Amino acid sequence: MILSTKSKEGIKTGLGIVIAFAMAMALGWEKPYWAVLAVAIISLDTTGQSMNKAAMRMLGTIVAGVTVIIFLAFFAHQRWM
Repeated sequence: MILSTKSKEGIKTGLGIVIAFAMAMALGWEKPYWAVLAVAIISLDTTGQSMNKAAMRMLGTIVAGVTVIIFLAFFAHQRWM
């Protein structure tokens, strides 16, 4: 029996949702539906775009943080710089 790509993706997503919900219930999470929502969002077609956007935001935050630390190191006692 050969399944189409859409069928395989649907089965993988459904299995992932069931496993995530079972793990959340077993661990006694207060709101296990967040695990299900996370699996559903990750399985969307635009996941690659979302991950790229998140990576770019993290990179920007890291660059800004390093820049602030450098400025604080150079101008720590000068209030108006």
